Amino acid sequence: MKTVLIVAGGTGGHLYPGIALAEELTSRGYSSEFCVSVGDRCIPVLEKHGYAYHRISIKGLPRKFSLKLLAYPFLLVSGFSDARAVIGKIRPAAVAGMGGYLSFPVVCTAKMSGIGTLIHEQNCIPGLSNRVTGILADRIAVSFSETAGYFNRRKTIFTGNPVRKDITGAADRKEAASRIGVDAGRFTVLVFGGSQGAHSINRAVTSGLSEYTDRKDDMQFLHIAGERDAEWVRESYKISGIKAAVFPYVHGMSDAYAVSDLVVSRSGATTVAELASLKKPAVLIPYPHATNNHQEYNARFLSGKGAAVTLPEKDITAESLARTVLKLFSDPGSLDLMRESFRDIPPADSAKLLADICVSL
Repeated sequence: MKTVLIVAGGTGGHLYPGIALAEELTSRGYSSEFCVSVGDRCIPVLEKHGYAYHRISIKGLPRKFSLKLLAYPFLLVSGFSDARAVIGKIRPAAVAGMGGYLSFPVVCTAKMSGIGTLIHEQNCIPGLSNRVTGILADRIAVSFSETAGYFNRRKTIFTGNPVRKDITGAADRKEAASRIGVDAGRFTVLVFGGSQGAHSINRAVTSGLSEYTDRKDDMQFLHIAGERDAEWVRESYKISGIKAAVFPYVHGMSDAYAVSDLVVSRSGATTVAELASLKKPAVLIPYPHATNNHQEYNARFLSGKGAAVTLPEKDITAESLARTVLKLFSDPGSLDLMRESFRDIPPADSAKLLADICVSL
């Protein structure tokens, strides 16, 4: 059985598209193994899905001058050494780098070993690693057509960002509501900030709960708050009298999406792809410290299509966020238009397009 080595550690934004690709490759008779960094918090997710993984000793390039920057060349040598060992051990048919600093040593080593290489850029604005790695890679896949201009167009293809089958598989709203513990008949606002939660979003939402008092019999929240904030967020809803189900983390995001009528979240590439795939209206609050401000560009892409509302974190207050949510809640026609605006955003078969490239390398 041929193996594709997928480099996809660091964050869920790199990992989950990699898993979606692996699922498609499995359906074609290929096996997939992953490269992650040492101590990667994505490892439990790979173990849950049953994928083999290999650790690479490397970290991201420091953005400011420091002793860490001076030591980085030695760390890079270690990363290349680990990459050579992994590639020499499994001799993959192809290597797919899903972005981030980890892709650089593995994709470069594969290229030098005569193995076909692909990189995938999830965001509107590519990161430094992919810009550099893209010079060597055989093929480049992008999630947004506008991103192709940053790379060699002759080897770049617009694929969109693949979404896992457990997300795209349509869950029944009533059954999902029963599993997750919410009322299937109420308007549901899904709030989350990524795998670790987002403290500023948690604060903005809970601080404005008094704004929802007049609507408390008609709506509810499903709030994924992260491990650190879940307890006090849950208590905030309890004090306010607003119905809510609060979790530190939800593994079955298909259920969370199935019961939601409106999403309030960050705008990482994977979140944007999931929203587009499921046609979920959203209020997006980009993470202001994302590299190259890519979350802002991702959010503006959706809001520019009319599928979302973008609220920069520096401009929002608890009251303004609540007013935005309530305005959409009170105008079902606007929500319908937002859903319709998703119709032409993603290619239908992103994972299949990426798998086609891997198989052809």
